[in-house]
Amino acid sequence: SSNLPSYKTLNNIIQIIKNYSDHHGRTLSTAFLALPSKIDYPDYYEIIQRPIDLKRIESRQYISINELSNDLQLMFDNACLYNEPGSTIYRDALSLQNVFLNQRKKFLNTQLNVQSLIQDLLWDLFIQTFNAEDSQGRFYTDSFTDFSEQVENEPFDIVYTFDLIKQNLNQRRYHRLDVFQDDLFRVFERARKLNNVDSQIYQDTIQLQRFYIHLRDDVCNHGNLLRSPALLFTENCLQQELARERTEKDTVVS
Repeated sequence: SSNLPSYKTLNNIIQIIKNYSDHHGRTLSTAFLALPSKIDYPDYYEIIQRPIDLKRIESRQYISINELSNDLQLMFDNACLYNEPGSTIYRDALSLQNVFLNQRKKFLNTQLNVQSLIQDLLWDLFIQTFNAEDSQGRFYTDSFTDFSEQVENEPFDIVYTFDLIKQNLNQRRYHRLDVFQDDLFRVFERARKLNNVDSQIYQDTIQLQRFYIHLRDDVCNHGNLLRSPALLFTENCLQQELARERTEKDTVVS
């Protein structure tokens, strides 16, 4: 049997993305169905070099998963480039991208090479962490929106933000889980260094880092699926690090 996917299978994947709704029952694809109007959003067409929407993707007859992948990725990237990190459409683009990656994995089954599997795993970790919510349905990363720009007392030589990590993922700069994890943890550490212990963002970094550690162990199947030095950083290590950070903060204050 041929490995070439049928047009029907690929179209099915498009429909899954189109009909996907989150746990609140909201359909995420609405904003992606048609491009914004040139009259209402002229700047969109200055910023976005290659506009594409779901309607156009639906009308194309794809013969390979890579072709479909390229167009969907372009559509999601456009949304993230034009809209602010943390905006609904930015989050929706990431969620739908993850839906697609899961569909692609099912579809390719054993044909994915190790590096592609690692890329998918990193995207999954990033997207689920970025879109993690508290019990009230508030995104933990909402409190980070004011910290996407450089500040005066910048703790690191690079301004570590979620958007920076997303750009690195887009450019396939991460080949290892531990390198990705180091950068993600610097986003949290930077936020803690720049904020008080009792601030919302400080508390959110702890919740997010805990969420990530549990998710990572789960996704890596506790080292059975992927062995990585990243797994050595446990929740215990986080507690110790937080204690050390607080001591440093107290020293600075006194």
